[in-house]
Amino acid sequence: PDLKSAPHFLISLNGEVAVQASRNGFAKCVRAGWVHEGHLAARDCFESDPAAVAERFVGAPYLWGGCESLGLDCTGLTRAAFAACGRVLPRDSDMQFDWCGVPVEDWAGETPLRRADLVFWKGHVAMMLDAQHLVHANAFHMATAIEPLGSAIERIAPRYGQPIGVRRIELASGAGERPDWLARPG
Repeated sequence: PDLKSAPHFLISLNGEVAVQASRNGFAKCVRAGWVHEGHLAARDCFESDPAAVAERFVGAPYLWGGCESLGLDCTGLTRAAFAACGRVLPRDSDMQFDWCGVPVEDWAGETPLRRADLVFWKGHVAMMLDAQHLVHANAFHMATAIEPLGSAIERIAPRYGQPIGVRRIELASGAGERPDWLARPG
């Protein structure tokens, strides 16, 4: 339990460990060695801002199918950000679009986009940071990047079309509860 000790491996955001003991500000974790206690949180302790969580990944490399800071794709980013806030999202963007949150009607018109709204294209998702800027893991930048929504729409449209919609996931109540879509039969 010393900050000068070499790490054995990395534990990703939302990774779970079992703590056996505590000493000098470090937690001894089953099969993981000593981890600084400042890097751990209780299983029922959730973040309140998925967009702030997503921003921590800016610059992380793009990796199709990835879901951690060593490499992640668009849905890996949204899943990690919302999981840190106690919400489980499905793996693929089409399922996130169909099953998560509520649609934001007239999002391209009068209804302003809000922080953490999810903007969907066919096969892609990005998270709004404010009414004009988004963060997303994408193959154009080969990284997680922040860019203006208008620029992203203009760049993506020739290849994948216009956004298909926006979804809003409320965190005010029920964080950490089992989502309805997990209980669906079939």
